[in-house]
Amino acid sequence: MDAAQRQLYDQIDDATQRLLGTARAIAEPDLRQPSLLPGWTRGHVVAHLARGADAMRTLLVGVRSGQDRPAYASAEAREAGIERGAAQTAKDLMADLADSAMAPMRWETRERGAFVIAAIVPRSLARARSGLAPR
Repeated sequence: MDAAQRQLYDQIDDATQRLLGTARAIAEPDLRQPSLLPGWTRGHVVAHLARGADAMRTLLVGVRSGQDRPAYASAEAREAGIERGAAQTAKDLMADLADSAMAPMRWETRERGAFVIAAIVPRSLARARSGLAPR
């Protein structure tokens, strides 16, 4: 792994840890409060991040195997996954987020495209973080 790849992985790891720390600080009652997104609670935002990480992993698996894989099975499946996640207890939702967020970071590949996908993760996590913090 070269220095640029190591730096990218370090940035992803740092952003992931900041996200997880922020999310874990949200108390159960606050998780059920509205987020800045119309119609979504903070729990929905956290669940969306978990399912988004799963979607990125699906894309990475596709790149690695040379297959064209969609991020989500369908728009309906994406929405259902977010709803299921948002309904979990805070403890379970945070475990779900941690499991989903950490899995893509373990990938090491030189396949073209994998690093492009990984590079969008830190910016996505940073943007999402602002909507998670309790008011």
